[in-house]
Amino acid sequence: MRVLWLAGNNALYRYSGDQHGGWIGALQREVQKEDGIMLAVGFPWTDCIKEERDGVVYYGIKDIRHPIFRYKAKLNKQMQRLQAIVDDFKPNVIHVFGTEIAYGMIAGLTKIPVIIHIQGVLGAIYEAWLPQNLSWRGYILHYPKVYFGYDALQKFVPRERTIFSQCRYFMGRTDWDKDISQLLSPESTYFHCDEMLRPEILQAGAWQYHSSDDVTIVSIVGEAPYKGTDTILRTAKILKDDAKMNFTWNVIGIRFLRFAERLTGIKAADVNVIPMGRIEVNHLIKRMQEATMFVHPSYIENSSNAICEAQCLGMPVIATHAGGTTTLVEHESTGIVVPANDVYMLAAQIIRLTNDSDKCVSMGKKARMVALMRHNPQKIVSELLGIYKSVTNG
Repeated sequence: MRVLWLAGNNALYRYSGDQHGGWIGALQREVQKEDGIMLAVGFPWTDCIKEERDGVVYYGIKDIRHPIFRYKAKLNKQMQRLQAIVDDFKPNVIHVFGTEIAYGMIAGLTKIPVIIHIQGVLGAIYEAWLPQNLSWRGYILHYPKVYFGYDALQKFVPRERTIFSQCRYFMGRTDWDKDISQLLSPESTYFHCDEMLRPEILQAGAWQYHSSDDVTIVSIVGEAPYKGTDTILRTAKILKDDAKMNFTWNVIGIRFLRFAERLTGIKAADVNVIPMGRIEVNHLIKRMQEATMFVHPSYIENSSNAICEAQCLGMPVIATHAGGTTTLVEHESTGIVVPANDVYMLAAQIIRLTNDSDKCVSMGKKARMVALMRHNPQKIVSELLGIYKSVTNG
């Protein structure tokens, strides 16, 4: 079977450092082991390259930069490139990673089965992009450079709607993305397929509870406002000022919290919050294993790899009830779920876990058992190949 992947990153093509192609690269490693699969990967690149490495054909696709200028012309050129890749590789099935990028529009240009692996859904994310009581106008007035991102969303959200209307097949791993795909593409077929994680996480030792008067909380977030950095600062202030709690809150993935500080009027340093930026995977594992608990504060989410990684390590997890989180976290069993943006409830649950070591240990063990089964590489590849056969009637 000839399979063409269209992804938002370059998978295993020229990967370096600790990224190793991300979760798509981890999936590629496993799929390459399967007999009878000829794989090609298309991805954003500076040039329209074609190169074969280790039996995989790689196609570079010029990304749409600065969509505020001549967007339609750039999109048409990208569609021409996608069509040329399809004509050159002649796949039996096309697997697109995400509706956020334009590549899913290939479904409207070919009769070859196209299946889209739902990651996030821009339309839903757009509605929850900003914290409460902040308008796009206010956000742009404070940070004029974000206008370009806002303008891009105005183009990308309708484009995503077109992708949903054109595609017949979707796959995902949460009740949320299943429901969204059926809402926006009611005639489509949905398949369940869990998501690969980085092998370093799957092979790491289990988190162990360690008693300490100084609690360490860890979160992994991105820069987008909907990731809840303001929730972190507001919750930390409650823990410090009202609960008089000794703690450190390490925020991995972001170097500065200027937006959240300006929005809340709370300085990270004043409430024991430490932004640590991106860190190498083994350093990340060490930080997580040494922490007391993991907290995920997003306003909107589908299937957070950060939550999944924390569960695989056996950490006690507190996550906001957003998007597909409740498919991953069973409340009071494999984690604790709190309402999004409810900083008092989040603070209360952090205190509760701090005072209940038995709950931390039992919840972490259950989460690890479930997560390691959910993210088993052989199971995921079997699910994926079964979906390919189903859509190609093979």
